[in-house]
Amino acid sequence: MHFQFRMKIDGKFNFQIGELLLKQWEFIKLAASFTSIAAVTTLVPIITVFFAASISQAHLDGVGLATTLFNVVFISMAGGYSTVFDTYGPQVYGSPKRNELGTVLVKCLLQGGMVNLTVLGPFLNLVYIIDLLPDSAVGSDTSAEGFRGITIQYLRLVAGVNFLDYTIAMISRYWAIQGHSKLVYFVSILMVGSHFLASYLFVLYLKMGVIGLGLAAIIGRLFTLLISFLICMIKIRKKELLWTSLSCRVLIGWGPMITLGLSGAIECFAEQALFELSSFCSEFDGIATFSVIIIILQISNAGWALCDGFSRTGVTLIGSALGEGYAENVKFNMKMTTASILIEGFLLASACFLSRNYMIGFFNPSQNVVDLFNETFWLFCISIVTYHFQYGLIQGVLVAFGQQSFIAWTKSIACYVFGLPVIMYTIFFMDFKVNGIIAGWILSDLIIISAALIKILMMDIQEEIEKTEQRVATESHTSDYRLLKSFHSSIDITEAEEFLVDNYNECMITQSTDKGGTEDSDNETTMGQNLESETVHPNHEIRRVLVAFITSAMVSISLAGISFL
Repeated sequence: MHFQFRMKIDGKFNFQIGELLLKQWEFIKLAASFTSIAAVTTLVPIITVFFAASISQAHLDGVGLATTLFNVVFISMAGGYSTVFDTYGPQVYGSPKRNELGTVLVKCLLQGGMVNLTVLGPFLNLVYIIDLLPDSAVGSDTSAEGFRGITIQYLRLVAGVNFLDYTIAMISRYWAIQGHSKLVYFVSILMVGSHFLASYLFVLYLKMGVIGLGLAAIIGRLFTLLISFLICMIKIRKKELLWTSLSCRVLIGWGPMITLGLSGAIECFAEQALFELSSFCSEFDGIATFSVIIIILQISNAGWALCDGFSRTGVTLIGSALGEGYAENVKFNMKMTTASILIEGFLLASACFLSRNYMIGFFNPSQNVVDLFNETFWLFCISIVTYHFQYGLIQGVLVAFGQQSFIAWTKSIACYVFGLPVIMYTIFFMDFKVNGIIAGWILSDLIIISAALIKILMMDIQEEIEKTEQRVATESHTSDYRLLKSFHSSIDITEAEEFLVDNYNECMITQSTDKGGTEDSDNETTMGQNLESETVHPNHEIRRVLVAFITSAMVSISLAGISFL
């Protein structure tokens, strides 16, 4: 339905209500795709824990602890490095060089692989943390069937599955940006279904115990990844997906992307640390407080998928508008993203508050836990709104502009300097119990919201568009030119390639003249002249990447070997 009534805003802009509702509907449809990707991240570990509980209490506790350690280390790294594609992918897709979206995807996959390889060795050595836990907490049985043995065995089995998760999620986002929502839904359902069936086969039918849990985690992901690759090959052959042939360009221009990824990982780790330390410290406030915090975190994780889906949608629309170079579209998408996430947070908080009795009944806790839950749940609903709003501002808006470094500093200060001390103080020196912990969460959220709003209001959109053009240039023919020039003196090239090198500057000047008319010749600088003056040689960049891969592998393998001693 298309309404003809027009709405006037600030006396300047006229919007048709029908057009506004249509844009909102498109936003929601895209958000559903990204939400399904995030939901898989939440559902797969729940399925694993469910089947672990069907074996024994020791398996439930052991796999639960291993999953927690896995989330703190690998989920933080994967979440951080996925923001690199959130920044670069939509900007390239919205630009005239949109065919280079495949190059950005491969770069992000290679960088994610190197990071996972680097973290793998230290992660396997987390087995020693388990030995530091008191026997009264985990039991003294260190055999293969005891708590410690199960945790260590499962950690070693699933150490490499995070890269499979990361790859599947990145391919799904690559599809979602291009509007292939059905492919995203299919792979999300396939991921959950294959993992469930594999777990049923190896755990309940073949009764393979913790080995079955590990095999199910690996096989379910490998099967989904294989299907994803097959779909990509078919769609690329039909030219239904944006793709260019692979070349050495995927190994250059890593510097800015690595910086964004590390900053993203730091801010994700700060958030994970705040929640994990909150649940750990709540044990000192009594078993009822600990139980309520665990229940609240499970509810929060379920709502996170919706929040993440809306945020990824916002960053996609804003990034695409930046790539197109339209400042008004950028501003409109920023407003729509902020309003959508705020409304989503209010609606989710209201739904949670109205259904609180059903949710607490699902966990079947003791009466004192139920009473404490009902007393404090109103404050948790407020924290849902604040958390979703701050998450939307940073992941849905600021990430689109490549502000991961600012986000990392802001979130680290908010969590470590303000939120965590308030939580510690209320636990050890006051009797606020759950309310004190949630108050610490809300305080850190409010600080992040304030800093993010100030940063957004101070942004120069036109300047950000110029930065986007520079990012897109590194993913397109700029890189082709640099590689061709660097190899010109060392290999025999065809006449066609030589013609490209010799006439590249002339082509760029012609394009510039067609777009912008005439300029003073003294101020004209061609793409080739700028590139020739760069201090980093493409061959050197490629060597650095290869050396980094080899070094990461050697260090990781050495540390992994120590974990087996």
